[in-house]
Amino acid sequence: MFFITMKSMFKILFRLGLVFTVWLNRQSLEYLNNTHFRDVDKATATTTDVSTAAPDIPFITEIGHNWNDQGSDVTNMLLKKQIDAQKDIKLASNVPKESPLSPWVDDYISFHRSSIKDGKLIDGVKYIVYQCKDGPNRCGGSGDRLVGMIKMFYLAMSKKRVLLIDSPFPTPLTDVFNPLIEWNATYPETQFESLDMYDGVELKLGDELGYFISRTNGIPAKKSLDMIWTSSLMVEHLQEQQWYDTAKVMSLAKVAREGFRAMFEVSNAVKTRAKELKKSAGLLGLYDIPVPYVGIHIRTGDANLGVEGTLPSKTFQRATRIDETLRCYRQLKETHLNFEVAYLASDDISTKEKIQQTDLSIHHTEDLQPFHIDLKVRSGTNTKFHEVDPEAVYNGVIDTWAEMAVLADSACLVLTKSMFVFSSSHMRDPSACSVLIDHCEDAGERKGHNEYFGENIARRGFVVDTFETQEL
Repeated sequence: MFFITMKSMFKILFRLGLVFTVWLNRQSLEYLNNTHFRDVDKATATTTDVSTAAPDIPFITEIGHNWNDQGSDVTNMLLKKQIDAQKDIKLASNVPKESPLSPWVDDYISFHRSSIKDGKLIDGVKYIVYQCKDGPNRCGGSGDRLVGMIKMFYLAMSKKRVLLIDSPFPTPLTDVFNPLIEWNATYPETQFESLDMYDGVELKLGDELGYFISRTNGIPAKKSLDMIWTSSLMVEHLQEQQWYDTAKVMSLAKVAREGFRAMFEVSNAVKTRAKELKKSAGLLGLYDIPVPYVGIHIRTGDANLGVEGTLPSKTFQRATRIDETLRCYRQLKETHLNFEVAYLASDDISTKEKIQQTDLSIHHTEDLQPFHIDLKVRSGTNTKFHEVDPEAVYNGVIDTWAEMAVLADSACLVLTKSMFVFSSSHMRDPSACSVLIDHCEDAGERKGHNEYFGENIARRGFVVDTFETQEL
């Protein structure tokens, strides 16, 4: 009888231990969730906790695990290490919530929604179409495209036009992003004018009903976001509504971020794939709780993607040096923040392998092949890639955006001269930790490093930090 009583007691104690373990891990999950980003409810434009709304950064902390299936061999030390690491992050994860969108953005969203009925642009409403289709006119890679669409958002705003996005190449944009405004609405099949975005050429945006544009970035240089944001068109629009004094002190990083937030929500396909990439790279800890990591992207050049006629890495001007990357990461790791690991994205598999051999704390996934969403599949560029199976093209597109999202979810993002990594910074709160690779010492300061704006650094090598009105 005594033996049965003791056995029952041990069962009770064991079950109590399991209950405590579940409670502890739920508390840690809640802590990690509360220290990450918040989303803005797209219908009411009020801040909403990430636990009750789908976050625009998709996989920060997954909720809804069946904890009872996890087993009893919990290593509390590992869990405590994850929580302690989060506490040590002074910049990235301790941004409690993003502020509501600026009034000029909310105003444009209302105008956009009022201009579309039953998925169709209302007759007579003026519009701008960002197009990306197969053919001779390149759209650029994922970074160029995302920045380009954000630029068109503000250009359309400044002229009170509806922005529409017609992007079926190489797969529909809706595979990657859910529309938060109906940028995928149908529009009149009438003759409309092409819009010239070349830098140094006057932007001739007149009274035509519709304009379209396919290439907003690349060589020759195009008008940058800072040019559109500080243009006389935008200044006049802001002044009319008495928003100018507030707008002129806003960082370009936040301008870009708000454009993204107004238009896009990451699709479930990208969210799911991004989580798979993180798991493959060893970035998910106990119970799939994300481990804080530094995000790094090394650009070596399109030649390493198998694209013919492009510069090799040795002559590619914006190629990232491995020694600079390692120096910056180690400075973040040892001097400023208690990071244990990094995630490395690169367009060159051999570069990933070499860096991991140098520093085992820098992780990458082998479950991904570098893919260029434009040059690898466009007719006339590389016909052998254009003949790739449609499923392979789809998977390559999802992989590309999913890896960008993995970088966006990093606790601190190292900004190299790459539109890919700067675009991933637009997918996250601009107050989160980010540091230009040449200025790693700034990572310990909240102000300053978040003012970098990628398009100018990646393309021209300088920082825009003043609001000076200019003509387009």
